[in-house]
Amino acid sequence: MTVETTNRADLLNRARKGNRAVKNNAAHLPDLTSAVSGVAELADQLPDLDDVREVPEDDRSPLDETEARQRAVTERVIHAALAAGDAAIWVIGKALTVAAKGKFHRDQGMTFDEYARAETGKSPAHARRWMDGAPLALAVAAATSSTPPEGHVRPLRKIEKEIGTRPAIELYRSADKASGEKGGRKVTGAVLVEIRKELPAELPEDAEEAAAVVREAARRVMTKPSAPEDSSPNGEKTEGGNEDQEQSGEGSEASTPPPVRVSALVPASVAATLDEWAGYLSLGHRVPLDSSDVLAVAVELAVSNGAPSLQLLSERIEAQHAEHISRGVDRFEWRPSPRSKSVRTAERRPKGHPATKRWAPRCTAPTESASAPPCDELVIWKVDDEKRGTSFYCDKHLPAEDTPPGIWRD
Repeated sequence: MTVETTNRADLLNRARKGNRAVKNNAAHLPDLTSAVSGVAELADQLPDLDDVREVPEDDRSPLDETEARQRAVTERVIHAALAAGDAAIWVIGKALTVAAKGKFHRDQGMTFDEYARAETGKSPAHARRWMDGAPLALAVAAATSSTPPEGHVRPLRKIEKEIGTRPAIELYRSADKASGEKGGRKVTGAVLVEIRKELPAELPEDAEEAAAVVREAARRVMTKPSAPEDSSPNGEKTEGGNEDQEQSGEGSEASTPPPVRVSALVPASVAATLDEWAGYLSLGHRVPLDSSDVLAVAVELAVSNGAPSLQLLSERIEAQHAEHISRGVDRFEWRPSPRSKSVRTAERRPKGHPATKRWAPRCTAPTESASAPPCDELVIWKVDDEKRGTSFYCDKHLPAEDTPPGIWRD
């Protein structure tokens, strides 16, 4: 069985050709059905499930020739689908940029953030990250036939601002190429930042010379062993290590500060999973671990790879507390304190207070003063309390005691 149109270069070339066709003739724009079916065709190229031999969970025997072919086809389909998904994100980002410039939402009584949420189902902050990363991500895709995922584009955008677009593209191209070679490290956001640190403060003005410097830095970083020098092959920390340097105050400028213990309250099911992972890792590395060790490593990896940021974490937490009840309106319900018997509810609404005509919307709770300025904020909160009744606030004037759990402001 062969797989057609599963490599990244072919997918991106087809997308670019389709883009030119749309510009020349809008009537050729594919509908949703054809767009979905184009990706769904990949599933049809997978081996038939009935033709795949089922093996026991503990079977460690080598794959036979048929199974090797089936695995190759399956992995190529996975990689193609991932490439299509990564490319689609940045196409959406570019499309939103076009919509924002033309204000295509202006006849719908919506702000752009409301429009972006309605069209993508994502938060405005998420949509704007796609818009911000789209030019660089699509440029990398065109130059390398490899579309970078979101976790790579965020640190790469920072690098682009420091060294320029062409060197940033060359940096990613070199890292991606080296990762496919034998012994090459996997490309991550942290690795991209590490390559940037290997570059001189100023790159040569000549484009070819600058590219050569970037390639050499990428080669050095990508061929480094991923495990630290003071670790044994099984991942255990060796005794001693840099102890002498630490005691004498010597060492590299990039020496890390002492570790800080991370702890958190999590649901019982999450704690059980963390304990299970700790037990598994302890067996593999012969180092006793507990759930807090696993949590600390997870946080460290997330920070080193540039995601999730505080904003992404905030959106995730907020989503757990919010209920989307209508277009652009989110509803929250909570108790002011664990022992409180009263329940407080709040609705976050766009474009003005849902007030009656008896009084004009104000920036805070209704006031008798006719001279108070009307509210011109785009985001408005309606808070209902069993004892106090209903209050209306602008987003910037929402008091802490009326702020629902999960709402975070930097």
